[in-house]
Amino acid sequence: MRAQHVNDPVQEMRRSRALEQQYGSLEGAEPCDIVPMGEDRRSLEQGANPACRRNSASCCSVTSPPGYLRLSHPGGNELDDVPPDAPGYTGASLSPLRVAEVADPSICLVTPQPSLTGAMRLTPSLYPRILPLLAAVASAACSDAGDQYIVGRVEFNAPAGSRAHNLHATADGRVVLTWHEPTSNGRSALKLAVRDPAGTWGEPRTVVEEASFFVNWADFPSFLELPNGQWMVHWLQKTAPTSYAYHVKLAITGDQGATWGEPFSPHRDVSPTEHGFVSMVPWGDGAALLWLDGRAMQGDHEATEGDRNAGHEMPRGAMTIRFTTVDAAGTLGEETLLDARTCECCQTALVRTANGLVAAYRDRGENELRNIAITRFANGAWSEPAPVYDDGWIFPACPVNGPSLSANGDTVVIAWFTAPNEQRRVSVAFSTDGGATWDAPVQVDDGRPVGRVDIEMLADGSALVSWLEARQQGGEVLARRVQRSGRMSRPWVVARTSEERAAGFPRMARIGDNLIFAWVDATEGRVKVAEAKPAN
Repeated sequence: MRAQHVNDPVQEMRRSRALEQQYGSLEGAEPCDIVPMGEDRRSLEQGANPACRRNSASCCSVTSPPGYLRLSHPGGNELDDVPPDAPGYTGASLSPLRVAEVADPSICLVTPQPSLTGAMRLTPSLYPRILPLLAAVASAACSDAGDQYIVGRVEFNAPAGSRAHNLHATADGRVVLTWHEPTSNGRSALKLAVRDPAGTWGEPRTVVEEASFFVNWADFPSFLELPNGQWMVHWLQKTAPTSYAYHVKLAITGDQGATWGEPFSPHRDVSPTEHGFVSMVPWGDGAALLWLDGRAMQGDHEATEGDRNAGHEMPRGAMTIRFTTVDAAGTLGEETLLDARTCECCQTALVRTANGLVAAYRDRGENELRNIAITRFANGAWSEPAPVYDDGWIFPACPVNGPSLSANGDTVVIAWFTAPNEQRRVSVAFSTDGGATWDAPVQVDDGRPVGRVDIEMLADGSALVSWLEARQQGGEVLARRVQRSGRMSRPWVVARTSEERAAGFPRMARIGDNLIFAWVDATEGRVKVAEAKPAN
């Protein structure tokens, strides 16, 4: 079982003693009856939970020495064999064990065969060793069916060589996919395709074709539907022969992509430095957007008068994050410096709340601390940046792994990757006051996360988080449902891909109760799209 499902042994000992006082001995319990942590006594017997009964389509065998109890799954991680003379053990022979396989083939649920084993009885002295693992199985394998999703067939294949993809859901139930693809004349085209509410994809449309795109595996174009129904797309365009001299470009269409207006930049700076990692949301009759801005990385750049008036110091060589607005006619608003020292190449995130905006990005402390920072726009002003949580990750380079945000009213949820002391994890945290304060994060990954997260708030206030997980052969796009209480579904596989850079960042968009996923098929080298629906 996954190590992070099992709490600290000292804490478990304390809990087991409390359980002993509350419930007494489990002598006389039925097979597989346990007392999961913080929950009522319930059975793990196969079929006790409707979701498990439906998913238990086959069995696998585990053979323990006669009289020994073993909890195992096909991944090979096991609870050590428990000898029959162990203190507190009063059960009959428990060999062989029957292991019911649930929907996820990497998880097996142990069920002693009554005809062969008799009753399994666990007395409190065995709680610290066995109960936490059984409780983890109960949580992971017997979650509500509504927490699980079924991924349908691939419904859209972009051409070979497609990459740098993104997804956006419109207000009327459509989904727009954007991507880059190579052209026959050695150039590159920025394309988009629209999925209608019935699930039918239209023919791809070309936004712009260029020889000077900056096409990057981690910094990809995006699409936004403006409040008046116009569409806006952003991309990156080289401005000088050096590797990282590129600017953000925006274009607006009023006829759903048949024609596009003249491209323009949201930033006033024209230096041959990095500008990218854009996030956009509807705002007024246009959009609010932020980006990473490398104008200070030239070395001889001086702070502008606006920077000095805002009280910002401008350390030479630092990447900054900046904000502006653009109306439906393409007129830019005031440009604001949000933070004068950030990670150079981690994605940003921006959401609109009931009372303003919340921006998230990876900060860069003077000691190379790489916490995820939040700043809020409310009552006409931006707040001072503050960490969502102090992960304590000191890292001397940019990890190319930014956060993701989603919001409904003033409830906000964030997902991010971190790796303090080389312990990689994907975390999720909720806020119910527009990002002013945050609950303690919960770890959601499956033990070997690569990161590259995305998250969507669901109608009931829970969230669906996706990320890339490393496997022995390649990688998997995983997803799971997370409640604010910390309760989580089992992770489920969206698609198999690679953990290499060529796989890019899996993307997700929500339409009602369903999710649309886009990823790069590592074998075919193309972007693919599929829909995931709740299992119930």
